[in-house]
Amino acid sequence: MWPTNSAPQPGTGSSIRAFIQAGDPINGTGGGSFTTTDHNFYVQDNVLVRPNFTVNLGVRYELQTMPKVQRANPLVPQTAKFNTDKNNFGPRIGFSWGIGGGQKQVLRGGYGIYYGRTSNSSLFAALFQNGLFQQSFFFRGSFCGAPAAPNIVFPQPSGAPSFTPIFGASGPTPTSTFPTVAAFLAACPNAGASAVVTALDPHYVNPLVHQFDLAYERALPGNMSFTVSYVGSRGNRLPTFLDGNLPAPDTTATYQVTDFSGKTSVITVPFFSGNVPRPNPNVGVVLMGKSVINSWYHSLVLQLRRKMTHGLSFDTNFTWSQARDNGQVAGVNGTFAGTDTPLNPYDLKAEYGLSDLDIRRRFIFTTYWEMPFANWTQNDTMKHVVGGWRLSSIWRVQDGRPVTAFMDDLPSCNSGDGGPTCGLVSSFGSADVGRVPFIARNSLYTSPGLFYYRSAHRPAIQAT
Repeated sequence: MWPTNSAPQPGTGSSIRAFIQAGDPINGTGGGSFTTTDHNFYVQDNVLVRPNFTVNLGVRYELQTMPKVQRANPLVPQTAKFNTDKNNFGPRIGFSWGIGGGQKQVLRGGYGIYYGRTSNSSLFAALFQNGLFQQSFFFRGSFCGAPAAPNIVFPQPSGAPSFTPIFGASGPTPTSTFPTVAAFLAACPNAGASAVVTALDPHYVNPLVHQFDLAYERALPGNMSFTVSYVGSRGNRLPTFLDGNLPAPDTTATYQVTDFSGKTSVITVPFFSGNVPRPNPNVGVVLMGKSVINSWYHSLVLQLRRKMTHGLSFDTNFTWSQARDNGQVAGVNGTFAGTDTPLNPYDLKAEYGLSDLDIRRRFIFTTYWEMPFANWTQNDTMKHVVGGWRLSSIWRVQDGRPVTAFMDDLPSCNSGDGGPTCGLVSSFGSADVGRVPFIARNSLYTSPGLFYYRSAHRPAIQAT
């Protein structure tokens, strides 16, 4: 369950603003098990074209077999079967060219197609959060069965810890309004049609990325080397979860916006009024996994390295990069049924902007030093005291990530979804507030940067 209302005051019995609770009428525990099998085959050949020019050729084939559906939801045909993606061939090519004599310079490059897995967390959600095993319900204060805070609708699974007073020793203890999920549905028969169903699109496939790089490396005095590289990637078929049971926007909504200076402007956005029936009227939100997100990454990398010489080595690099996409789900939201809450799921191009994972500049320095102090004394006792000490250190400095400006509230939406367009749902399938519609995604704010430092001094173990 996931309440989104503010904390209730003791004894007030305040109504909720929004509330989500899931029940498991089949297993009763909210759990389930399944297996997947991965097959991977790889062939590679290295061709020495000339003494100073080598070409690497290869191809990889990957197959992830999908689990069998244990119990499909008869009201949602998409829950009956998972698509097994069988054409995941990934060619690879690379080269290395030694420029000039003396082995002082080398030019390297490569390109390859790489496939990702469909995460087991997403498969779990589609298998067991399909409206049968785990039924998730979204409530507003006016909905049938909506509890008064801090109560819940029906009991928790048997293995869940018991509730205690919400203010420690005082305050009310949450209780359930109905004894079972079945009792709730009997009292509120229309609630079943609004239950959230998670499913995978019949064309859902494994994500892929095109990776490419070109690097020039030159040897320097002191057993050091300098490298400048271009590294890029193009992601295709990346996953996201959208409301797949939402009709196209049928009208527009106009909002009046007043900034801090008092200046007023008007914006118009597509709007899902709720007057058009859902494509599948038997259920509400269908949190549908789709392979529709694309991404670009470009970077320039400068690197200076020193191989172990006289007990000292280090590696330092600076990366200047940019990552853009049309709604790639960040890692924190990417498991189970992750979504980046687009304003209009029918127009993902409008979400194109800086990636949630974009870090513009990053500097990393690592070093390892075998301290030579024992070489500076002839005294055996002092050699044992100051000898064998090593220093290792890591420094990382980087820019912050872009932050999307989100709304603080949402309008009253008859569609069942949320946001300023009434077409947004969260990873739980509930109405979400969404981003500010007149500010481009990830265009205005940046989180604080990061400075990280770690150093360790340790003596080597010496035999006596």
